Amino acid sequence: MKRIHPFIRALGVFLIITAPILFLPKGDFVLWLNDLHTPFWDTFFKYTTYIGDGVVPAIIIILLLFVSYYKSLVFTVAILLETLIVQGIGKRGFFSHLVRPKNFFGEDVALNFVEGVNVHGHHTFPSGHTGVAFVWLCFLALTINRKWGLPLFLVALIAALSRVYILQHFFVDIYFGALIGTASVWVVKYWFDNATQLGEKPAWQRGFLGDRLKF
Repeated sequence: MKRIHPFIRALGVFLIITAPILFLPKGDFVLWLNDLHTPFWDTFFKYTTYIGDGVVPAIIIILLLFVSYYKSLVFTVAILLETLIVQGIGKRGFFSHLVRPKNFFGEDVALNFVEGVNVHGHHTFPSGHTGVAFVWLCFLALTINRKWGLPLFLVALIAALSRVYILQHFFVDIYFGALIGTASVWVVKYWFDNATQLGEKPAWQRGFLGDRLKF
């Protein structure tokens, strides 16, 4: 029986252990994490949140074209699926009415806003940055050596937690963002690897650099 990939296993453990948080009052985790603010954490999370920035997938798609057309195609479809679910069905669809922490708490609670961060007020569920971070880091974990699974998961988790710390999202937003991002990669990669023959075609396995660069 094939072993569960470390990235997938780590996500499963995280989802199970943190599931009780979903049943707490919606803003409790935000307030708890935000209350731990220090100048160091403000700077740390201000910049680590860019791990899930939308420009990252575009860069990765271009870089993958030099390695393998097949890998670039798989990754492109995975990020498109994640975007459709998060943006189309979630944020702009069924959950477009849900607001972010800034509007949720209003003036009733004193919050720590990180300097230089433009905090949004609408379209909170699910977290797009979290989804993007988990898509590209999970894809990388499934593509390279298995030993990198856990470290790459931890990087994705940091990106997710940054969204709560800087008051862009609630815990439930990053919880499902992580799930959607990882599931998008796994489903798309599984389908391409098992339902198509593209991965076996030499023309698709090479990239702009031919066979000189592989991982």
